[in-house]
Amino acid sequence: MAKTFTIQHPRKGGAIATTDISAGELAIDTSNKTLNFSTNGSDVIGLDGLTQIGFACSDEGSAITGTAPGASGGAVIFYMPFDFKVTRVYASLRGALTTGGNGFQVSVYDATTAILASNLAIAAAANTAETSSFTGPASDYDFTKGDEVRFGIEDVGTSADATGLKMFLIGYKIKV
Repeated sequence: MAKTFTIQHPRKGGAIATTDISAGELAIDTSNKTLNFSTNGSDVIGLDGLTQIGFACSDEGSAITGTAPGASGGAVIFYMPFDFKVTRVYASLRGALTTGGNGFQVSVYDATTAILASNLAIAAAANTAETSSFTGPASDYDFTKGDEVRFGIEDVGTSADATGLKMFLIGYKIKV
């Protein structure tokens, strides 16, 4: 099925090129300086399309306590402002966990449904972790505009002294 894409200049606005392509194609036409692409059924907005949504889930100085995203919990709860395809989840701590046990573990939920195959764990003495492992066979997760998104703190580790949690959803806005 052919689709028409208009490629916008990322800073100046205005169309660079408009082209019809079939699903699954990627081609660069150097004579016309155009990029013809398809996203296998999900139209992506923008030339590079990569978008990051980030939140501070705790303050910078206090030890973080668990806030699992149950029926009314969650370190941060927000409503997705647009359709969004998540391809990676990234977490960082200002102050690393001293001793780990299972590490500092966080989760991401679409309302009450976990989107990750397992909790994202930041090991003791580390400050970051990321994953692209989602529930089911997919290598991404689609949120719809208005979906309730919850970041939860599932395990604070043995020492329970980590500080300054930030969570990021990395992916693409989806054109509807």
